[in-house]
Amino acid sequence: MLVSLEAGFLNHACADACPPPPIIVSHAWIGGDFGSHHLRAVYGVITNYLPKPIKLTRIISSDLISAAAYYVKKNSRFDEMIPMSGIDIQPRSRTHLIQGGRYMMLINSNRPFKMGSELDLTFEFSDGNDVKIKARVNQI
Repeated sequence: MLVSLEAGFLNHACADACPPPPIIVSHAWIGGDFGSHHLRAVYGVITNYLPKPIKLTRIISSDLISAAAYYVKKNSRFDEMIPMSGIDIQPRSRTHLIQGGRYMMLINSNRPFKMGSELDLTFEFSDGNDVKIKARVNQI
């Protein structure tokens, strides 16, 4: 694990004195459909401090069956969801996972969820790094 982000604060012993970790996931939240109690997608910001590109390859959690990367292609008549092999993050840059753009769709969850509950998620990257966070479930 590189770093955890909980309630917007870095959660390691030397947050002020250490250099930033190579990858940070911040402002993460999970969009849910509370009519059916299903989780739909993970949104947030990924910052890559590395001098090389990386790819978010998957998100895992004991509460999820699977997650897949998608982006939304805007058409004049409808929005089309296009599957991706992962989400690229360029060197020394930020990538936003947003509604109507690139995001990680949650295919299935193991149980129903309530708005405001939290899930432990692990973001896995192509270079072997992973980032563990807590993400709050919110209404889409």
